[in-house]
Amino acid sequence: MTPLGSRLRGCSPPSAGQALPARRIAGPVAGGSPAFCNLPKVTGTSAAFGAYSRRGEPWRGLAALALAAVALLAACSRETPPRKAAASVPPAPLAGLSNAWAETEAFVNLGPKPSFSVEGAKAAEHIEGRLKAAGLEPVVDVFTDATPAGPRIFRNVTAELPGTTGLVVLIAHVDTKAGIATNFVGANDSGSGVGVLLALARCLRAEPSLPIGVLFAFVDGEECLVSYGPIDGLHGSRRLNARLEPRRQQIRGVLVLDMIGDRDLTVTIPRNATPQLLDLVFRAAHRYGVRNRFRLLEGFMTDDHVPFFDTGYPAIDLIDFEYGSAPGANDFWHTDKDTLDKLSPESLATVGAIVWDVIYSLPTSEVPAAVSRPAPRATPRRATVPRKTKPPIREPLRRPLQ
Repeated sequence: MTPLGSRLRGCSPPSAGQALPARRIAGPVAGGSPAFCNLPKVTGTSAAFGAYSRRGEPWRGLAALALAAVALLAACSRETPPRKAAASVPPAPLAGLSNAWAETEAFVNLGPKPSFSVEGAKAAEHIEGRLKAAGLEPVVDVFTDATPAGPRIFRNVTAELPGTTGLVVLIAHVDTKAGIATNFVGANDSGSGVGVLLALARCLRAEPSLPIGVLFAFVDGEECLVSYGPIDGLHGSRRLNARLEPRRQQIRGVLVLDMIGDRDLTVTIPRNATPQLLDLVFRAAHRYGVRNRFRLLEGFMTDDHVPFFDTGYPAIDLIDFEYGSAPGANDFWHTDKDTLDKLSPESLATVGAIVWDVIYSLPTSEVPAAVSRPAPRATPRRATVPRKTKPPIREPLRRPLQ
């Protein structure tokens, strides 16, 4: 695969002959997971919008939904012209970010890597090694957590780059779903997010200074064994949330990258997200000419941003939940069809560039500081995921508008 244009600044990919380590791992741990744990992560339309849908029933609470739509118009409208990029936001190093493909490929080639397995431990070792190679100092947090199968050991890997003020947390989950197939490698779920974070780590490490600190977090145990709940799924992100509590006031944003490598990229951002972060993402996408690849999902989603969003942190989930054989379909998700041939270097670099822009925009943005608040108690409901034909990308990823 060829890089996306010439390198704009810093962060060159590894030189020729500098091979990334790759090991082929045996299949997942024994045992499977019931079919209902493979239901979509979408869990409902926000209670704040006062509406929900059921098969055969009309929308309710239309007035409240309309008011909410007006409130989000500035952040969500495709017609609203973007603000100019701040002078302090440098263009993303596209060639360096295109190295996300090599990182993703090397990680996927490790094979299946379910939580609390030998393969999962090797995946953590791989990430630790790649962070060290990029010049960072990783920390491996080995912890035990309750699961439906009893207490199990998980491993988070983190590394931090200092900045002028504050902290942004970038998260990707490491584990692949257990019990799908012996050849399930999770190229998009979870390989793509890991690859983009590793490429970003190398690129940001090459910067002479950063306006905000960046914490890279590769979390374990995102996938559930039976059904998402207090002791099932999101183990690593809940652990990270607890460990970051003393630094709550420093954190300006939490960005989760999950399933963001699809060749036919459509980042479907769930509505349980901080509006100001959503605004930054949409405006960055507009500047790079890919606004048509980012939109709001109709409902909530259970992902690694939830422990942070539900406890008062500004958080957002960048996820493409239309990963399938046709526009709007998601039939590659949690199947052995989730392979590298479904991904593209351009999609990985695109998301990397948007995250780069958000990082540099955060210090001067209107994103609110983290606050304490109780977790919502609304009953989750499945939402209807829209099936819209995606418009073609009119041009490749470009330098941001000035």
